[in-house]
Amino acid sequence: MIQHRPGNWVQSMDEMNAIKQIDAAINDLKQAAIDDGKNIDDHPQLDERNDHNGRLHEAVDFLKKAHEDVNHEEDNNFARGIRNRSFKHIDEAIKSVKMAIHS
Repeated sequence: MIQHRPGNWVQSMDEMNAIKQIDAAINDLKQAAIDDGKNIDDHPQLDERNDHNGRLHEAVDFLKKAHEDVNHEEDNNFARGIRNRSFKHIDEAIKSVKMAIHS
């Protein structure tokens, strides 16, 4: 949803940073899921929109939802650290997508 389409270079830098942050959050969460014995191949399907700006706004909504989904009580200190790193990556991705929207 965020990957750059031809256009504004400044916007694409923000988009690339958002993708980098999302990838980092996904890697952290996969590591935590593997440690918990969860299925890391369980992925919900997403509907894509054709309007680029609409997709960016929708990406922010999905990132906020991901932040909520990750926000749960964690007793394991190791997993808590991973969760907190994931929060930072997701928040940075949200910030980058918002910057791309306003570029």
